[in-house]
Formats: sequence, C-alpha cells, structure tokens
Amino acid sequence: MKFLCVLAVLVCCTIFADDASIQLEHANININDKASILRGAKMFATTCMTCHTAQYLKYNKLAQSAGITVDKMPLNQKEWLMNIVPPDLSLEARVRGANWIYTYLHSFYKDPSRPTGFNNLLVPNTMMTDIVAGMQGIQERTPDRDIATPIFGNHIPHYYQVLTLVQSGSQSPEAFDQTTLDLTNFLVYASDPHASMRQSIGIYVLLFLALFFVIVYALKKIVWKKIR
Repeated sequence: MKFLCVLAVLVCCTIFADDASIQLEHANININDKASILRGAKMFATTCMTCHTAQYLKYNKLAQSAGITVDKMPLNQKEWLMNIVPPDLSLEARVRGANWIYTYLHSFYKDPSRPTGFNNLLVPNTMMTDIVAGMQGIQERTPDRDIATPIFGNHIPHYYQVLTLVQSGSQSPEAFDQTTLDLTNFLVYASDPHASMRQSIGIYVLLFLALFFVIVYALKKIVWKKIR
C-alpha cells in the first residue's frame, strides 16, 4: 500500500532534470522574404561573426552586401574558451533545422556556475555565451520544485514554462521574436541559397509536365484509334 502511495506521488509530480529536453518552437520563416533574410544576415555579421564563420557564403552577393566577407571572419583566431572552436554555421540549418535554431536562441538563461555566466536549456552546459541577452534581456531558470508536470502524455515543457525574464532587454518580446526569426531565416538561406529559385522553377516544371501529359494522352487516343 505504501509503495502505491509513493508511486502515485511520483506520477502526479514529476520534476524535470537538468538534461531534460524542451519542445522545439515553430519558426514561421519564409525563404522568399528577402528583406527578412537580409536583416538576419546583417545581425549575423554584427553579432554571430564575432566567433562563427560562414565560409560557404564567401561568394554570395547577399551575404557580401550585409558585411559577411572572409576578411571579417575569425579564421585566424587561435585562442578560444576551453579550446573549443566555434563551428562554421554555413550548413547549421541543414544539420539542426530552423525550429532548433529558433528555440536555441530563446533558451539561454543566467547560470553563474558556467564559465560564460549563461547556460541553455536545449544544449545544457553549452560553451556559447548569451549573445542575444542585450536584445532579449536576462532569463533565469525556475527552480525545479516549481516545474512539475504529469507523466501521462509524455509532456515536454516549452522554454517559456521553464525560464522567467527577470531583466528586460533593448527589444520587446515581439521584436525579439522577429529578430530571431530573421536570423533563423538567414541561416536557412545560407544552408541552401538556391532553394527559392528551385521552388519557383519546380512550379513551371510541374505545369509543363501536366501540359505534356495532356498532349501525349491526346496523341495516344489518335494513334490507337487508327490501329483499331
């Protein structure tokens, strides 16, 4: 009987561990929105390129117009925190996906135990500092005892259910969401700059195939009519 009571308590109040995952938020990006991509490229050039590179874009005109050039990338940087070299982000969106990047940018929180002073829910113990803190503000993690959810349904929390904004940044939450969408949109573009062109060409190809099918079917009817 005691065992059943203990089990009931555990089922009704499950506490998230530090390495528990969070739900990926939907990044409502538009790869045809060139203005959004350009804004994201400019943010990458002024913020992300302090540590990260995007070498596959060195001949891309849009990237160059935003200030993303090889001579400005930290290619010759020799010393990094904990000797961990930040990865090139040219293909990050292909590896992680847009939703992952968007969620990651929202999931930083203050953690004095980390060398950078920050941690991340999606990538626990990340060595990346909170580069968006100035815009988003400072978030703190809610104590584990206050983060409870039923086991049934395998519910995974959203980042905003675990983190609390304790200090506002230079942008409102709505503006920050748009900023991170722009950056995510750019990284998706960077991973496949010709995706939009392929999609537009694909429409014409499908229209051609549909018209070609009608013509071939009509020819088939004429030919078989003569054979009979």
